[in-house]
Amino acid sequence: MDLNMAMRFVMVRAQAEAIASNMDIYPEHIFLGLLKLSEMTAEEIAPGDMYKQEMDEDIKQVAALLKSNGIYSKEAREKLRRILRNETPAGSSEAAISELFAKVARLNEEYTVRSIHVLSVFLKEPTHILAAIFHINVLI
Repeated sequence: MDLNMAMRFVMVRAQAEAIASNMDIYPEHIFLGLLKLSEMTAEEIAPGDMYKQEMDEDIKQVAALLKSNGIYSKEAREKLRRILRNETPAGSSEAAISELFAKVARLNEEYTVRSIHVLSVFLKEPTHILAAIFHINVLI
């Protein structure tokens, strides 16, 4: 599986968020990256990229899905950052990331992972932290 340009941006943001919170990357950091992505445009992320239209479509889908679930990026990022300053997500960060992308692979029939695929997995099977602060139902 390969990551599209929008998802690559998400992963760079996740890395930056993890460094800022002084921990390994957890799925919650990827969610922070998705939140930031929803505020951006392809032009801001990769001005010369030949797939800007595809990237903008992915960004619009992410923003719409967040909004339809009552999650507003700026306030959601602030809330999640506050939690991550005081609480480390449970379990192994590597195992959690591997599990997340395994779920994406099962959901996604395409070879390339788009950010909307990852967000869809988060909303269907959120981590306990995300479920608690955004009132997303956890599947058991």
